[in-house]
Amino acid sequence: MAPSTGTVTVQSQHHPFYEFIAKNRANGFKDVFEGAREIVAQQPELQAAYTYIFDKYVENNEIQACSKFFNELAQQKQTRLYSLWMLARLEFSQNHPNTCLEIYDKIFHEFADIPAIVLHEYLQMVDVLSPTVNSYRYPELQKHPVFNIVHHFSHYQYKQALAEYSKLRQVKLHSDFFLLHLYARSQASLKNFQKADSVLQFALRQAEEKGAIEYHILFLYDLGKLAYAQGNNEDALEILTKAIASCKEIDNRRLQAEILNLRSHAHKIMGHNQLALQDCIEGEIYAHAVLDFRTLSQILESKGRVLSVMGKNVEALKAYDACSRLPLINRETQIYAEYYKAEIYIGYFQFHLAKKTLQRALKLADEKKYEWEQALLKATLGRVLMFEGNRELARQYALEHIDYLSGSSAVLAKAFWLKHIAMSYADELNYEKAAFYYQQALDIVQKSKNKSYIHPYLFEYANYFYKISNYPQAQCYLDTLMSSSGQKDDSTIKAKAFFLQAQIDDVQGNLPAALKNYRKSVGIFESIRRQTTVSDLRVGFFSEAHKASQHLAGCYLDKFQTTGQFTDLDSALYFIDLGRNRNLKERFNGQNRETAKDATCLAIAAEIRKKQRLWRDACVTYAPSATIDSLYEAVELEHYALMEHRLYLFQSHEDSSSSSGTVGTGMHDIAGLHAKILRQNNARIIYHFVDEKIYAIAANEHNVKIVQLSCEVKQLASQIALLIEPFSTANSDSINSIPFHAEIAHKLYQELIFPIENRMKLPEDVLIVADGVLNQLPFELLLTAPCQKDVYLPTDYPEYTDKFLLQHYSIGYSPATFPDNEKSLISEHNTLVLANPAHPAASKEDISMRSGRIFSPLLHAIIEARNIERIAMNATVLIGREATKENFASLAEKHQVLHLATHAFSDSIFDAFSGAVLAATTNFDDDGILMGYEIEDMHIANYDLVFLSGCDTGRGKFIPGEGTLGLPRTFLGAGARSILMTLWSIDDKFASILSPQFYENYLQKNESKLNALTSAKRVLLKKQALISTDVYHQHPFFWAPFMLYGDPGESSDFFNREFIIISLILSCSFILAAFFLYKNRQKRQ
Repeated sequence: MAPSTGTVTVQSQHHPFYEFIAKNRANGFKDVFEGAREIVAQQPELQAAYTYIFDKYVENNEIQACSKFFNELAQQKQTRLYSLWMLARLEFSQNHPNTCLEIYDKIFHEFADIPAIVLHEYLQMVDVLSPTVNSYRYPELQKHPVFNIVHHFSHYQYKQALAEYSKLRQVKLHSDFFLLHLYARSQASLKNFQKADSVLQFALRQAEEKGAIEYHILFLYDLGKLAYAQGNNEDALEILTKAIASCKEIDNRRLQAEILNLRSHAHKIMGHNQLALQDCIEGEIYAHAVLDFRTLSQILESKGRVLSVMGKNVEALKAYDACSRLPLINRETQIYAEYYKAEIYIGYFQFHLAKKTLQRALKLADEKKYEWEQALLKATLGRVLMFEGNRELARQYALEHIDYLSGSSAVLAKAFWLKHIAMSYADELNYEKAAFYYQQALDIVQKSKNKSYIHPYLFEYANYFYKISNYPQAQCYLDTLMSSSGQKDDSTIKAKAFFLQAQIDDVQGNLPAALKNYRKSVGIFESIRRQTTVSDLRVGFFSEAHKASQHLAGCYLDKFQTTGQFTDLDSALYFIDLGRNRNLKERFNGQNRETAKDATCLAIAAEIRKKQRLWRDACVTYAPSATIDSLYEAVELEHYALMEHRLYLFQSHEDSSSSSGTVGTGMHDIAGLHAKILRQNNARIIYHFVDEKIYAIAANEHNVKIVQLSCEVKQLASQIALLIEPFSTANSDSINSIPFHAEIAHKLYQELIFPIENRMKLPEDVLIVADGVLNQLPFELLLTAPCQKDVYLPTDYPEYTDKFLLQHYSIGYSPATFPDNEKSLISEHNTLVLANPAHPAASKEDISMRSGRIFSPLLHAIIEARNIERIAMNATVLIGREATKENFASLAEKHQVLHLATHAFSDSIFDAFSGAVLAATTNFDDDGILMGYEIEDMHIANYDLVFLSGCDTGRGKFIPGEGTLGLPRTFLGAGARSILMTLWSIDDKFASILSPQFYENYLQKNESKLNALTSAKRVLLKKQALISTDVYHQHPFFWAPFMLYGDPGESSDFFNREFIIISLILSCSFILAAFFLYKNRQKRQ
């Protein structure tokens, strides 16, 4: 199909304009202006001359000179039409649409015979400005057949456009090359490929005969597009490459940019992603140089798609974002840029950003009445709604979109949406409908023979049959999957398949086979972790790996209860530990922390600070929500950029470590692990969930017991939600009405603690290693006996106080399965306090709850800080505007205790983007926010305690396989021994009472951190006074959110006892040695 036309050669004797181009290319930009007027005077109808001169002006940023030049030409009758056209283009490129329209008014009033290319550009502008501008604003245009052709083409009405061509005389069609271009494109869009090809071959000959080189290139471009549309990508690449070479010959960057965009698509389809990206980058430069924002927007969209395929989602997001922010761009391009951006946000589980992005795109699609795009956007929005639990509406949107899908290219898309519908029904336990849609999806992908689709669908269907307990059918589909050659290349599917096989073996009682397959699954998941990209490091990525380790540990626990062999218990503990806390923290802490920072990281971090400052200023000054959303999105883009680069640095370091033989912990380290949890001074209870089963591994000084609890996970989750949700959703106006469900608190004690007490005597100090929903439960508020009432408000007399589990045990919490037995003693406790950090633009509003990102003043935090200063012998206190990041950084390493009485927030994706709010200075580059990634880079192994006295500082989202996200784990990862944190919004005044009491116990009475907190709570519970006229602070809302996370510490009495014992032993040894020495001397004498 490709024509035998090579690169166009400039024949100067026939084409004085191209002779001028050749001369201009040799001599430089200034020569354009000297020869331009003469060329235009000789050939006033030569469109290419006007566009070339225009592009050279704007490429060199000579906007005023360009305007002056064409305004002068517009005074002459022969050159007026095209000069006005260039002036309209210039005004549009400068974002002056009204002026642009005024110029087109002149064109339509003064000229009856307007070239198709001018009309086309006018309609493109109208498309951007609609619905405020009507394309038929000039009634006389409706009688203009050329205008109607261009209008129908611009609105994708190709049949109507072709019908209008019949009204034209053949001479007119052949004399306007742009009309031939639109005619061929219309035929191709209706899949009349042969007709389109014959028209283009004719057009190529005509353009060559008349020396219209720009149109010769345009027709080559059309032929390349025709080949691409038919799937002939190699032909398309060959033709487009010739067209690009011809563009270079005549220095036409505008057309070259457009052709480069299409060639990038062809490269991408053929898997040449790097070449596709190079085309996008080159095209972006050219389109930007000539201010062709329409083509630039299309290129940026293409660039985003290529980068996304390459796994560079951060750069892709930035490309889409740049596209969306272009002035006056095509609505369709803008819609797709927003759509692809939303797809990436969904991949990151950033559903709130995805939803807002899709809603913006839907608004644009509704304005333009783009029905297909509306259906696609709604279906994609349905994926977000599915996450929010609105499955019915999500299914409705998916089915509406399926109705729009037709043709072979849409087959796999149809299967994709059918699978999503099936999964939604499976989530609702409607397995009959789930099976119906799964089967439809599977039939489609099997007919397509696309293995990258077949394997995931086979697995989903096998998993579906497992869920409905049809194990033979599940085994059948699983066998089909495992026997397929292609699945061996997909590690994730392979790992999932072994996991599903193990589940089938487990439920059928084949424990040896289950153990074998679970271990295979875990092994593959661990190998996948080494190939992780930043796109994967988001909420839920490690959930499958966690699930495999979780089930494998459960099998070993079951085996241990049967055999009593401690090797089985050791294996269970190993895989429990392996499956927990698997997120970015483990990559950037410890010995690898220094590898995760370079000049690029520092530059990105500086950009984050600037954008966060803008966002913070907008928050505290109550800027419009659209402004805040836009700034927040800009911050998120920089967050992803930082994570992507740090991951690259880490992987580079890890690769070099691997090549030098450094490998991770192996299975040979398992033996004897159970001995590590036997502790002299406290008990450790490790809760472990496997589906609905709950195990408790309890260890005291002497032995370990495994207790399988009678409650199920779902039942437990609903009880904890009912107990804790009233506390976590409370605000300053509703304190008096917060319910404490005493009957649930007692029931949870009976389910979680009493069965362990029946099997083992627990010492006073107990450390909880929680799993799942237990991470949000302060065990101290459980009740050891029933109460007179089921529910108590803060205004009710607290007759339940002596029944709290707090009165029986000092309870701490640990993220680690095993204790750290190698920690050194921290002898000094110099305390650094930062309280009520001020912001230059903050209001003086006083609130009583330390909550969220409003950054309101915390006036009782000042009292709290002064009381701590009075108690601590060596305290440095920074209040208000002194509590800056700069001051904190300069003082941090000189202290061993850090107290932050400020706002804090937790990021739902990465620990690195949780933060504590400090004082912002007048320096615009200072955002005043201490971010997780900044904490990670600190060296605070000397910190015995970090007290986060803000709201929800320990309430981060729990993710299977990753743990609880938030600041506590970030500080622990940076080296801090333990964190005193809060689970919900705390009362500012109560915090100012509890904190000094804790420090008095900890710093003056030398109690352990755990006992100091417990004692402080017990003291406050004994006080019968009200904290205000009508509220009792014995209500658990006030004291229960304060939890110690990490090392419980040792009291000085313990160390004194140890010292005395050691001293006695040494003294006795010295006396005995002296005695024997004396006896030996007597014998010799």
